[in-house]
Amino acid sequence: MNNVFSVFVKVDDELFENLEEALIMADIGVETSTYIIEKLRDNVKHKHITDGNLVKEELKSIISEILSTLDTPVDTVCYFGDWRKRCRKNNKYRKNRITL
Repeated sequence: MNNVFSVFVKVDDELFENLEEALIMADIGVETSTYIIEKLRDNVKHKHITDGNLVKEELKSIISEILSTLDTPVDTVCYFGDWRKRCRKNNKYRKNRITL
């Protein structure tokens, strides 16, 4: 994901298409990736976001929101650049990695 944000300076359709492709390639799944990008587009439009870094933060927020609603016990390590956050649910572990 960092590669996508480093290449695109402008927040436009091409950025969203590349983000969706990156999510699908990361095995997030087509349906989930489409949901994430549609929600991201809506949030960016409604909040008038034009800065790539703010789009990235919005993307992190959407993914965190999805992870927080999972019914399945999960321990996910989310890497946002150099920053790490361990997300726990139900104190049972299934390791996943999402890199943004």
